[in-house]
Amino acid sequence: MIGRCLVKVCGITTFSGDSETWANVDWIGLNFWPRSPRHLTLDAAESLAPQLPAHLLRVGVFLDPVETLVHDAIAAAGLGLLQFHGDESPEFCRRFGLPFVKAFAARGPQVASRVPDYVDGPESWYLLDAAAGGGSGMPVDLSLARALREQLPGRMILAGGLRPDSVAAAIAAVEPAGVDVASGVESAPGVKDPARVRAFTDAIRKAP
Repeated sequence: MIGRCLVKVCGITTFSGDSETWANVDWIGLNFWPRSPRHLTLDAAESLAPQLPAHLLRVGVFLDPVETLVHDAIAAAGLGLLQFHGDESPEFCRRFGLPFVKAFAARGPQVASRVPDYVDGPESWYLLDAAAGGGSGMPVDLSLARALREQLPGRMILAGGLRPDSVAAAIAAVEPAGVDVASGVESAPGVKDPARVRAFTDAIRKAP
């Protein structure tokens, strides 16, 4: 973890880069939503998982999944954390015996009324993105994100349009507990560019 800011790279379909590339990344996202351009089948996730550095926590990303898919993905990819982007209830999110992150679209301050139902305490995570489903590359309103972060319990992960040239300013504006990047470090959907991954984490490390 870089300082206090956790770094998650989400939506990989292939893996490349040396140990230096991934040294300052904490979580890696595997997307099991069939409509995503970064979708992984269970077989593909099982083949990809052994290639991932041991320090990377594998996060399964879902949108309104059937329960069996979540169980199968946990087994296939060795998931250590779940991330839900749909209309999953708090009870559903807690059903699998793993910690989870609930994602919310930052469409206005009304999102604040939903987050507490999913947060079990100060160590719980929630994710704020610009659009439902995530992966749009659209930036979040940073002033709204800051207000929500100050108002809500738990630890915020900031997502939405983050890039190597914008992440340091976003962190300074919001002071989230973590950041989540997908398209901002890609050469194609699901294909992470090692140089962009390093530039992203370097920008965070070198920020004031």
